[in-house]
Amino acid sequence: SMAQAVADALRTTGKMQRGWLGLRTQSLTPALASTFGLPNSNGVMIGGVAEDGPAAKILQPGDVLLDLGNVPVNTPREMTILSAEIPAGHSIDATYWRDGSAHHASLTVVLPPPATKATPLEPTIALIKIPALGIAVTSHPGDLGVLIAAVDPNGPAAHAGIEANNLIQAVGPDFVTTPGDLQDDIAQAAQTTPPHATLLTTTPTGPVWVNVPLKP
Repeated sequence: SMAQAVADALRTTGKMQRGWLGLRTQSLTPALASTFGLPNSNGVMIGGVAEDGPAAKILQPGDVLLDLGNVPVNTPREMTILSAEIPAGHSIDATYWRDGSAHHASLTVVLPPPATKATPLEPTIALIKIPALGIAVTSHPGDLGVLIAAVDPNGPAAHAGIEANNLIQAVGPDFVTTPGDLQDDIAQAAQTTPPHATLLTTTPTGPVWVNVPLKP
């Protein structure tokens, strides 16, 4: 049990080194639940997975984490608390939602990595306008997504809190690596009723999913 794992760690080393799953999550709204085909808004939406983290080859942005160790997870805080209670080196069962059904996996937690300061990358020059969002974008080195170069202050993206220098990494379940990818996905999203797009954006504080109404 988890209590036994904590007791073992304390007895062996005199301290418990808290584990890390390498996940960035946010609360699952009804709009996000509908976009990703969930029957309800239970769980937390995964926006980012650390490349070297224990979940890197198992979970991905767009998955919804439903429980850890058979304990339901409904807020990012609950996930953080549960993760912190797991001693590094121990495993925990996780249930997550992907492609219309629940899946199960075992995650072995690790020690959190030391904090590092990211080096910003320079975008390329060409700008592509996305009128339905009220933004102009450019490609980004490293296939990390599409960089937002400019935002119309009166456009849908601005009203949703999206800012210049944010990245767009996905539209719903589809990842984007070029402005052309984004154009195609937004054109498809414009066919929904009412027209809207669910974007995975990366900000200085981390990734977040945003539901944005589209301008006709």
